Amino acid sequence: MDTSFLTKSAVAERPGWSVALITRLMGEPELRKQVCGRNHPLARYALARVEEAEASASFCEWQASLSKRKTAARKPVATREAKLPEAIRAMPVAVEKIPLVTVRERAIESCNARNRDQGSFASSGDACGFPDRIAVNFIRHELTNDDVAWWDPAGKAGVRQAVAGIRTRLCAVMAQAYPALSEEGARELAERT
Repeated sequence: MDTSFLTKSAVAERPGWSVALITRLMGEPELRKQVCGRNHPLARYALARVEEAEASASFCEWQASLSKRKTAARKPVATREAKLPEAIRAMPVAVEKIPLVTVRERAIESCNARNRDQGSFASSGDACGFPDRIAVNFIRHELTNDDVAWWDPAGKAGVRQAVAGIRTRLCAVMAQAYPALSEEGARELAERT
């Protein structure tokens, strides 16, 4: 294999390069080679010319400019991330309070309705904390406004931190409303983080 020439993608993989910068600094390649199965000929740049471009003032200026743009782009992201914890604390989280017996019954009904086709059914006599687990899930999905809480941070900077913060906040509110299920809620929270 001839190592004195690099393809455009090989140049782009080198530190500091992008397709736009290749076009700007390198211009036309030294060779164009038609490769079977490709519609366009393969562009090949001389390694010596690539290295010369990397040592040029234009390349250094571009890197400095790029670094400034990246730093400037990070600033608003950092600001939004810094504001997330306060936004989560201010977020209204409501848990509907109904008798725990009713929660357990409705959780079992909901679980059985979802798993009707699988032939397995939940009951209050199930072992290993299963009734508590489905009760906590039922509260989270049916008795809270958590679905609305997820919308705001979705797709924004710091979404992972936001989701973790919302889960923690939701767990705390659920534990206040249903203290008997607080241990299971904390276990599920720890499992997700």
